[in-house]
Amino acid sequence: MDPGEECDNGSDNSDSVSGACRLQCRNASCGDFVADYTSGEQCDQGIGNSATEPNRCRSDCSLPHCGDKVVDRGEMCDDGNPLPGDGCTSSCTWETIDIIQPRCGDGRIQGSEQCDDGNVTGGDGCSSLCQAEFVLGAMEEVNPVLVAGGIVCGDGVLIAPEECDDGNPDPGDGCSPLCRTEIALCGNGIFETGEQCDDGNQDDMDGCNALCQIVALPKPAAPSPPPVAQVIPLLSEPLSYTYIPVRAPIGDTGPAAIAVMASGAAAGVGWMRRRRKLHI
Repeated sequence: MDPGEECDNGSDNSDSVSGACRLQCRNASCGDFVADYTSGEQCDQGIGNSATEPNRCRSDCSLPHCGDKVVDRGEMCDDGNPLPGDGCTSSCTWETIDIIQPRCGDGRIQGSEQCDDGNVTGGDGCSSLCQAEFVLGAMEEVNPVLVAGGIVCGDGVLIAPEECDDGNPDPGDGCSPLCRTEIALCGNGIFETGEQCDDGNQDDMDGCNALCQIVALPKPAAPSPPPVAQVIPLLSEPLSYTYIPVRAPIGDTGPAAIAVMASGAAAGVGWMRRRRKLHI
């Protein structure tokens, strides 16, 4: 075979023989206008194959038949299944009204059914008795048309008794996994509705206050000025004073002795005042 060829049988290549390598060196396939019976095809109308048009070869190269959801020649109905009791028999003829009985799981809401999702499995929004269920968690297989009254928490559809439904089963986003409105709790470290921040505490001094609102950080206190040293001036000359005796002559107790003692005391007080001024 040459590059790009799928097959090559030389002179045996054919566009009309079942299962033969085609003239363009391509393998036989559904849609090539040749019914390749050896590969399981029942018919092949090429571009005329259809999954919806009556009396046509189907898209998978199978013959039209009862149960393919297309009313073909000779059929009165075709509901896509061979089950009785749903209005169309397994031979694609209409059933009488006496035969048609409500049956949970037939995909039709009838009688006392609140829903019918085509199965008798509970836990998917429609119970095995075709009664609406409240189901936790998003269930992609639930058909909201068939499950007429089913309530699925987490499917993004708000239906009573749900208080909320945000389309997910996650907590901490305002809607709980039970579809109940969550109250924001400041300080739990989870950023919730109404909060500007949540740093996991209720400290007001770290930029996120006790109400989980952003606040400015406090300015640092100004440093205290250094202490100023006190300078004591040195005396350039020694202090001089005049000694005045304060003791009266021995044996003298008269007025003269008292005058001598008073003058000495006055001189001492004056000296002390002058010394204090020099040190200030």
